[in-house]
Order: sequence, then structure tokens, then C-alpha cells
Amino acid sequence: MKDVYLDSLVKVEIITNDRLDEVICFQKDIIDNMENKEFFCPLTKEEFLVAINGRDNVYFLKFNDEVIGLFVATCDIDDVISEYQLDNNNVMLIDSIMISENYRGRGLQRKILNYLEIRAKELNVDSLVATVHPDNIYSLNNFLVEGYQIINRLKIHGGPRCIVYKEVED
Repeated sequence: MKDVYLDSLVKVEIITNDRLDEVICFQKDIIDNMENKEFFCPLTKEEFLVAINGRDNVYFLKFNDEVIGLFVATCDIDDVISEYQLDNNNVMLIDSIMISENYRGRGLQRKILNYLEIRAKELNVDSLVATVHPDNIYSLNNFLVEGYQIINRLKIHGGPRCIVYKEVED
């Protein structure tokens, strides 16, 4: 498989089952160092496995050989569709985006959103959905700038969440 880059320096690396422990460890390190832990609901080992073994993947972002980010997208999400009160069932869930503290503020989340929109087109998915804590203004603004709309506000994943949604353009 050809290497994929978000920009000239940041590589996207697809994760397989044999690196699941590394994924869990990276997630734990990010959350442990977060000031606002309520912004993030950690994924379980099983949730990572669904994404790794499904139509989509779990991805690391790497700068040189350093892992600087992690993101997860999942398509087979019938339970989420009803929980988020969506009408469409051909949806990609952006389940997680985490960036190491030293690399935040460099536009990586927006580049990931663009990458996932391309990935959704490849998978013939109609739309993308994610949840964002309403006080996580940086993340919420990134989604809004990339054309997502707040379609609902629910109390899920341990607190209030904005459900953000975007239709994939042809």
C-alpha cells in the first residue's frame, strides 16, 4: 500500500490488530494529560477492534517516526444511528480524533476531517457524524469550519454532546 500523508510531513498509518495495545496506550496517555477529561469518552478495546476489522480503520499520525495522533472512523454503526437520532444509515462515525499536546493548533484535526471525507467517498458513504463536547470550542469550531452542522444536542457519552453532521459531496 502506498504511503498516505496529510501534508508533506505527517504520515497516516493504518493500524492492524497486532498494534492494538499501542493504540490503547496512546489513548490513555492523551486522556491522562488532558485538562478537560470530560471532553473525551475513551474507546474500549472492542470499539477499536470493530473499526480495525470493519470497512474502515484506526489510524496513527506520525511525524518522522513519532506517533503524534490517533483517529478512528467506523461505518457499521446501527446502534449509533438510533442513539444519535439520525435518519440516514449510510454514515461514517468519526469516533475519535486525538492529537499529542505538542502538535495541537497546527490544523491537523481539520486535515483529518478532510482525509476522512475522502475515505467516506471511497467507501460510498453518504455522510459523516461525530460528537463534540459543547465546551470543546476548538474542536467544535474545526468541525463547523469544515462544513459540519450541529444537528442535535444530547446527553450521551457521560455528558452533553453536540452531534455534528456533514453530507459527503460528490
